[in-house]
Amino acid sequence: TDSPRWNATAKLLVGLTCIVLAGAIVVRFWALIQLLVVAGIVAFLIVPIVRVIVRRTRLSWRLASHFVFLLFILLVIVGFTATGLALAEEVQSLVQTVQEILADLPGMLEATSGMVIVLGPLRVDLAQYDLASLADQALVYVRPFLGGASGVVTALAGGAIETIVRAVFVIAAAYFFTLDQPLFTGMWKRSVLPG
Repeated sequence: TDSPRWNATAKLLVGLTCIVLAGAIVVRFWALIQLLVVAGIVAFLIVPIVRVIVRRTRLSWRLASHFVFLLFILLVIVGFTATGLALAEEVQSLVQTVQEILADLPGMLEATSGMVIVLGPLRVDLAQYDLASLADQALVYVRPFLGGASGVVTALAGGAIETIVRAVFVIAAAYFFTLDQPLFTGMWKRSVLPG
């Protein structure tokens, strides 16, 4: 029994439905697709290194892949550690500098309260202003910022954890892409039409 022929409207409807479903899948899994593309690029860059090791040392593809990815993971860990330590040191230095400035603020204001600033024809006598009340007002605005700094550090820690999870996923996917690269090559060669 033959199936009935499809008319143009049915073909158009099925085609548009397939395109919409494919688009919805791409939109839904866009973050995963991006990570898989990055993993493919990493695998593409690592495969020649593995190939050289296999040719020069006569190791199996799997053993050479294990060796290269072990070195790659060690480099990534060292890079993340160095970056994390540098970032922590910078944040600590920033907090310490702000605390020192706030501690020295009353003394700086007292030293500048008797100054006269001359800029061309403009002359500003700081003695006429109550710098202590200005400093108190400034501290009212700065203190919430310092309290919010803990929120910034928490957000940075969350971003760092997300980056590490993404890196682990990319490395794992690239590892399996590299391990199966000979299989992919064989499938590609069989699927190419001669001539």
